[in-house]
Amino acid sequence: VAQNSSVLDLLLDVVFVKRFGDAARNGLLRQYRTYRNNDWNFKGRLDVSRHIRENLPLPHGIAYVKREIDLDVPVNRMLLLASQVVQRRRPDLFDNNEDVTDAFRILRTGIADPGDIRTVLSCRDCRESISHPFYRETWEPLRQIARMILEEEKWQIFQEDAEEEVSGVVFDGAWLWEEYLAAVLAECGYNHCVRSQQPES
Repeated sequence: VAQNSSVLDLLLDVVFVKRFGDAARNGLLRQYRTYRNNDWNFKGRLDVSRHIRENLPLPHGIAYVKREIDLDVPVNRMLLLASQVVQRRRPDLFDNNEDVTDAFRILRTGIADPGDIRTVLSCRDCRESISHPFYRETWEPLRQIARMILEEEKWQIFQEDAEEEVSGVVFDGAWLWEEYLAAVLAECGYNHCVRSQQPES
């Protein structure tokens, strides 16, 4: 099993570096982000209600909102963490690819703190597919591979951490609730859609 796991790791790492290089040649992923600031470097739209609430009676700055295109977005954080994992496991893969090395350096410069693996993987933008048509073709496969690399790394960290305990179980109770409603409503003569869709035996 360990040998198969190492082969899978190698395949994921090679495909990740190849895809990362191809995507980086088309330009790094950037998205608009909204910043709500309260300082003297006013740039953007004045947020009047927040300015009155936070800066009266003594002014601490000017409350404003600005939107900027930024590299520091959840998907890039996930790519940066996956790149760090791959570089730690196989640094030679990065040495042979200039596009990947440059993109990795730009991401490290643009993202001060990518966070931890579990927090990044739980982010909605990292779970959902990239919908922007300009980025979808090249960056969506890369996002999926990065997620697979980090999922495996997360479980390895979980197994190594002996002090961590499982404190509960999460399950989807929607189906159970619908079955309960169908059973209760059947007594009133109502044919619930859950039961009506099941094939008769």
